[in-house]
Amino acid sequence: LALVPAALRGQPRGAVTGVVRDSLQSPVSGARVRVAGGSPEAVTDVQGRFRLSGVLAGSARLEVRRLGYVPYGADVVVAEGREARASVT
Repeated sequence: LALVPAALRGQPRGAVTGVVRDSLQSPVSGARVRVAGGSPEAVTDVQGRFRLSGVLAGSARLEVRRLGYVPYGADVVVAEGREARASVT
């Protein structure tokens, strides 16, 4: 059983999937992708792909960080029960 604050239980949620690429369009592996202000968080795979589950529905700001790269942010809209796609370059 996960400890979730009572205020967050039952709120509509969705997921975000995507790919992180550098300025040359090469995939960036090992980048940390998270929703601004907390969790969830994921680490990109060797193809730069990530998946965040349990993201609160509505507008969200993604924060992307990787050693050797400038931190980056991207906005995404998450619909309840749906999967939003984000391409971060």
